[in-house]
Amino acid sequence: MASFRLRQPDATIATIGAAIGDGVYNTTGASQAKARTIARGASGTFTIKVTNAGLFPDDITIGGPGSSAGFTATYTVGATNVTAVVVAGTYLIGGLAPGASRTITLKVVVGHGAAKGAERALLVKATSSAAGSPEDAVKATVTAS
Repeated sequence: MASFRLRQPDATIATIGAAIGDGVYNTTGASQAKARTIARGASGTFTIKVTNAGLFPDDITIGGPGSSAGFTATYTVGATNVTAVVVAGTYLIGGLAPGASRTITLKVVVGHGAAKGAERALLVKATSSAAGSPEDAVKATVTAS
């Protein structure tokens, strides 16, 4: 008999090429990671889609790291900058219906002062509001060139 999750966020990540992570659930970003090499002074984007893979409407919070030395991370939903609440781990996708999704764009700028070969990994987690707080995570890794 098939097992169904009552509550389960499902995150996917894409950059250049197809998205990965659909139907893969873990909190480490394993098998759900995309990497890019970006020239110093340039930027690259990652598209993160969070889907409610559960059977009931769910409130899902999104959390991810912010900027660090040499790398600036910005999160947007449409034209709205949601960086502060994503970094705080409190960006809320409220009442997401089963099968519905929301897309978040992660833009990473590699500063001119970043060391060549410097790497920044950004683990973005989607957490259900349900008891037990089911999670899923994707990872974006940027290397300065």
